[in-house]
Amino acid sequence: MRSRINKKILVAPLFFLASGAAIAVDDKSAQGDVSWGGEVEFGYVKATGNTDVENILLRAKVINTRPKWNHELRANSLRNESDGKTTAKTFVFQGDSKYKFSDRDFLFGLLRFERDDFAGYDSRTTAVAGYGRQVLKQENMSLNLEAGAGVRRTAYENIDDSSEGIGRLAGNFKWKVSETSDFSQELYVDFGSDNTVTNSLSELKVQVIGHLALKVAMSIINNTDVPPNTDKTDIKSAVTVVYDF
Repeated sequence: MRSRINKKILVAPLFFLASGAAIAVDDKSAQGDVSWGGEVEFGYVKATGNTDVENILLRAKVINTRPKWNHELRANSLRNESDGKTTAKTFVFQGDSKYKFSDRDFLFGLLRFERDDFAGYDSRTTAVAGYGRQVLKQENMSLNLEAGAGVRRTAYENIDDSSEGIGRLAGNFKWKVSETSDFSQELYVDFGSDNTVTNSLSELKVQVIGHLALKVAMSIINNTDVPPNTDKTDIKSAVTVVYDF
């Protein structure tokens, strides 16, 4: 079923998010307490010789900030092609919202949909809501911690689908290292009776000129229960060109 995903379906949400936010950002100064921002990034790796391998990574993020609310949309796709044939694809779409009821405390909700050939499942949908607190708030550094609960449904190709209630623990650390470089670390653990998912994303972004930057990122995903002949840990590294808006 995964082979039926058209490349246009993978790429279209990225450009939809980027184009919508790019229009809005021009009016940022006129919207008072409402602001828009985000980034679009692209990475490409091609190797030739004994084998012909191509990797294409596309990502987009749009953030809408209001006095009490913060909304964020993310989409990314990764395609691996070897000797002219697509060997694996990943597509992730996530939306989350936060409502601040004090200077440091907030409620959050998120919905995440993903298809991942590398992880051994056909698709996974996760919905979570809970409480968060900003435990570190400095001029160049911040740390948010979250705890919540929700549901997760995972569809497999050759084994029965899994639906279960889950708990979530998460952290989000941001550090402005210098005027031109930023580091971030995101980590969440979704634990259920059938499977526990640990997802870590580390990113270092360095501004090159104007709105253009380079980003180095590493993603580590671990599943405690996976289909046969599938590794429990999946590691992805990427170097991308980023356009901030």
